Amino acid sequence: MVYSELEMSMLQANPSDWNEPDKLDDIRPRQYQARVQNTNRDDSDDDEDEEGVEEWNLRRVSALTLDNLSEYFGDRVLMPVLVEIDRMMQPSEPWMHIEAAVLALGAICDGCFDSLTPYLPSISDRLLELLEAPDTHFLVVNIALWTGTQIGQYLVHEPLRLERFMRAVLNKMQSPSKLTQESATSALATMSELCTEGQLKGLVGDIVLSIAHCMRGYQLKNRVLLFETLKTFCECTEYALRENSAAIQQLMSILGEAWAGTPNDSPLILSFFQSMASVCRVLGPQMQPMAGEIFARAYGILAIHMQMRLRAAETQTEPPEPEFLITSVDLLSGLFDALGSSMEPLILEQQPAFMQVVQHLLMDENHDIRQSGFALIGDIAKSCPTQVQSILDPVCRAALANLEALNECTYSIISNVAWALCNILENELDINNLPTLANSPTLAHLYLSLAEIFCSPDITADMRNMMENIALCLGMMLYGDSDLGMNAKFPLAAIAKRFCEYVRNIKPLPHRTIAANGFLLSVQRQGVRVLVRNLKPFFDLVYALTTEMADTQRAIKLILSQLKETEPAAWQRCLNLCDQVTRMSLYEIYEIA
Repeated sequence: MVYSELEMSMLQANPSDWNEPDKLDDIRPRQYQARVQNTNRDDSDDDEDEEGVEEWNLRRVSALTLDNLSEYFGDRVLMPVLVEIDRMMQPSEPWMHIEAAVLALGAICDGCFDSLTPYLPSISDRLLELLEAPDTHFLVVNIALWTGTQIGQYLVHEPLRLERFMRAVLNKMQSPSKLTQESATSALATMSELCTEGQLKGLVGDIVLSIAHCMRGYQLKNRVLLFETLKTFCECTEYALRENSAAIQQLMSILGEAWAGTPNDSPLILSFFQSMASVCRVLGPQMQPMAGEIFARAYGILAIHMQMRLRAAETQTEPPEPEFLITSVDLLSGLFDALGSSMEPLILEQQPAFMQVVQHLLMDENHDIRQSGFALIGDIAKSCPTQVQSILDPVCRAALANLEALNECTYSIISNVAWALCNILENELDINNLPTLANSPTLAHLYLSLAEIFCSPDITADMRNMMENIALCLGMMLYGDSDLGMNAKFPLAAIAKRFCEYVRNIKPLPHRTIAANGFLLSVQRQGVRVLVRNLKPFFDLVYALTTEMADTQRAIKLILSQLKETEPAAWQRCLNLCDQVTRMSLYEIYEIA
């Protein structure tokens, strides 16, 4: 695992190359897909180009082998490896030996982490010493940053060590070595994801300052990574960031510079737009000063690329790549999410063209574009519902068309269709003779299409988010029309089990309340017999609903009383399956035992 002379001679990195411009080819292809469903693919196997010598040499294969051995044999390989690591990490050893030892340490972390725990205080201290020492070789720094993230789940529970590591990361982000910049920026993203309980709150200001400094000095490749890291950082520290006015001011300043300095044909624009979308969602009303500029630019790119796609369809030529369109739509979604109804004047300035372009998104031949389009429709429905109502019929037709087939390519679209319909149902206004989904004859057709998918035997674990969104949508439809649950093909009893199983795991939010009430109303209308075969899932659901409003709890109490009275044997069997906590909750909240 020690660098060979050949590997050193071919290594495309040096300790002071920060001002050497990158080639456009240095940016590895990235996929920019619609949000909501996590469908990102790992493209690393497809993109091994001129970095192949570094990535797949003997030392790299050795590290991967050690990783696999630790996964398979666990503790049995730990002590022999630790003894050798300790020997090679002594300060008197050559830097190449220290680097290889740190690499080996990171490689065994996944397979032996629990057994490593007693040694982690001394291991982390040694890594911190290497990162803090001014004379540590930059390749040792590079691998120490990665190994630090490998033990990150330990560091997040050690406040002093965590702060030391994060300050080392911020310091190394400003290294003169582009390789070290890359490793430090990646480490910031990883640690942001690990620190989910506010551990970075005291460092938010320093992190934003470091990002701002780096954004002004990084070359092309690392700026792309920096934008992606900013996206992750904002999403993971949103509450702490919102509370730090100085950090917000600094962030808005550097984003303003980047906005003005990144032309539409820049290779950075895709990463920048995705980063801006997350910043918008986190900062909310703070984005108001830039709203007009962001809307005009994102919509402008969207309109141009949609025209190009429509023209390509007419002439039967190759359409443009979808990434520019998708990232523009994602940025618009972030802006609507951030600013709500204050976006309506900007839409009106571009009507009717704006909603026509959005409408085209919903029927594009590209799966990701359709998925992105329904995400945008959902955000517009929350913010400016009458704009969606103005094109409700074509939206419903597009929704039905996208519910025709369930497979690996479509389930993310279906998830967004259900989510968009939820937002329409929750926010639509019965004014100005505008059509409403609740009173539309299409509602019954949408319900049947969603119920058919919901009852499909082909559901996989990857489809959980889709199933949760469909459950919410079905419940909200039942809230508006409980007769929908009496359909002969998919009666309420057919969806009851899965409805209870998926809704119970959804965090409290208005959609869940409405959906649960719709389901309960339908049960009351049809009679509690529809629950007899699914009492345990129903008990689990009502336990999850103990924090809901009084109206919901009264409906639950009535249904439970009727079940106990009319189905005593089934009731007792189910009650015996419940744990003590659930039984106590049923008694304390609903007075049922």
